[in-house]
Amino acid sequence: MLRINNIADVASERYFYDMNLSDLFQDSPYGELFDKGIIKDEKTQGIENTLSTTIEKPLAEWLEKIICDATNATPWHIRNCIFITPEKKTELSAYLAIQYIRTKSVRNSILNSADCLIQVLADMGVPKERIEEYTLSEDRGKMIHNKMLMDEENLNKIAHLFERLTWTLGINKTPKKLYTSDNPIGTRAHITHPFLSMSGLACRGIEVFYPISPFVVLMMVDGTYHTHMNIYKNRYIIIDKEANIDYYNSILAVQAERFVFSSDGDIRLLKRMKEKDPDVFRHPHNQSSWGGKTYYPRTKRS
Repeated sequence: MLRINNIADVASERYFYDMNLSDLFQDSPYGELFDKGIIKDEKTQGIENTLSTTIEKPLAEWLEKIICDATNATPWHIRNCIFITPEKKTELSAYLAIQYIRTKSVRNSILNSADCLIQVLADMGVPKERIEEYTLSEDRGKMIHNKMLMDEENLNKIAHLFERLTWTLGINKTPKKLYTSDNPIGTRAHITHPFLSMSGLACRGIEVFYPISPFVVLMMVDGTYHTHMNIYKNRYIIIDKEANIDYYNSILAVQAERFVFSSDGDIRLLKRMKEKDPDVFRHPHNQSSWGGKTYYPRTKRS
């Protein structure tokens, strides 16, 4: 069902990262401190507070500057200037790494992938007690997700994957507005594989994009495959075809978890997509294949 909501009602989920400190550190050397009562267990919003103060604020400031520069860019600036320096690209890559893995889409992907795996194991005849070792509860999925956000090595690897891509800033000059969603960094694979999705950041041919306003989109591609984009590295490009905006909006809509946001309420594209394929927004994001059979998550997550 397509409907229009106030963004204040749907744009965030309170206590999304909330969990007990002892759960977060149970597999670390600090876990025994909770077991002995040396550190008292309590619910914490430490990750949520850290994201809002040290990540969201500087990221918003950077994006606001990029949007302002793009909005005021003259034809001369567009032809001759870059929108970001290599040093700032490194810094922004770190912010994008956190943005990329902090979403509910990643949390659900952890849980859904585990659900697909236990179906495969069951059909392989793996004993039930072994299968239970791979079963994830919602709280366990939250803990794994939170640890991903605290894993500096993992974040550095993801940041490097963003940084290695060829970046271009698209300026939307069409009447149509760019969408955003609750999974705001879109990806598209340009190379097919019989078993793999090829839509990961490290995959050859990957295309990544991040709409940062209705009129500006950060476009990132594998420059070894999309070689025609290398002349626009760190530069501006004008988007003057509505079909290109529909392209980005449609991918973002399909990859959204629950919500797509339109600044002007124009959801005609979504309606056309649904008319063409009534299940277009219900296709599962995760699946596994084994023995000629495809497995899908059995639980629909909100």
